[in-house]
Amino acid sequence: MADHQGAIFLEGEGDRWFTRNADALASAERVAEDAPMRMLAAIPDFAPRRVLEVGCSSGWRLAALRDRHGCAVTGVEPSAQAIAAGRALYGDMDLRRGLSRALPIDAAETFDVVIVSFVFHWVSRDALLPSMAEIDRVLEAGGYLVVHDFLPDAPTRRGYHHLADGMVFTYKQDMAEPFLATCLYRRVGREIGEHGAPPGNAVPSSENRTSCDVLVKVSSS
Repeated sequence: MADHQGAIFLEGEGDRWFTRNADALASAERVAEDAPMRMLAAIPDFAPRRVLEVGCSSGWRLAALRDRHGCAVTGVEPSAQAIAAGRALYGDMDLRRGLSRALPIDAAETFDVVIVSFVFHWVSRDALLPSMAEIDRVLEAGGYLVVHDFLPDAPTRRGYHHLADGMVFTYKQDMAEPFLATCLYRRVGREIGEHGAPPGNAVPSSENRTSCDVLVKVSSS
């Protein structure tokens, strides 16, 4: 079946992931230490109108952007529990259940900012390019794409230790590079970090290295 990992997360693993991580997601330090928030804040005259986050969990990052900029926000997330928690915490937020390979966004909706933070490494290889095409579809020309994920020395595949059946993997690689290779995107910022560590830590040369890339979509064709 295409995108079997997406189906597994829709069928319950997304809820279990959220349950394991809900306390950390609600921490007061989360926004202050968040690389996408810092990178977007560094853009001169940044004034988003419509922001989409793919894999938004409870929508905590979207809530912070809405409070900071007064922008409209939309989130797509496979976990029904995360969506319910977000609506309870942040009011009438536009949170939709779905996956990156088939965004529940119609043709009339576009965004000037799209954020994809620690999502691509979960995406099945047969769903990776469709997911990137979906993100490109909904991002306006001139808009910003934030790609935040692992940046190992070389592409790696690892079994997902919470499911020991060998059905789910993480795939770590430079996830900004496929967008840049199209020549339809230009990088305007990059921050290198370490997964799970506060900003400013020494960056290891290992699978724990991360990158937060801000790309601008320079063309729609």
